[in-house]
Amino acid sequence: MTLLSEVIAKIKELKAVYGYDFNIPNIYGVADFRRNEFVFLAKKAVREVIKEHEDELDRLKKNILVQKCMKAIMKLWTNPELYSTLEQIVEQAYEYAKN
Repeated sequence: MTLLSEVIAKIKELKAVYGYDFNIPNIYGVADFRRNEFVFLAKKAVREVIKEHEDELDRLKKNILVQKCMKAIMKLWTNPELYSTLEQIVEQAYEYAKN
């Protein structure tokens, strides 16, 4: 299981706990709520997955991995067809942060 797929699995877990209730009446529309929910869950998921791998990562290179992971997740929101390319980029950053 790659790091990006771990983050996506964690987002699915967190959605069950922290997901919005879209059945409430609102005047703003649901699209903004969905995007904001995804951003919130993605940031939380990245933090939790990085904490799980924290002992094997270099402290100074961990920030690069977090940035690459967040950029990949946000790009997946609009371009899901880039999954394999972004997965490779995140894995390269993960290998770099491990050394």
